[in-house]
Amino acid sequence: KIAGPCSTVVFEINQRNRQNRDA
Repeated sequence: KIAGPCSTVVFEINQRNRQNRDA
């Protein structure tokens, strides 16, 4: 499903958002 750096950036942002919610 990941195709292109844009998707990778969005994936990283989603991971960070989850960490922020857990913190």
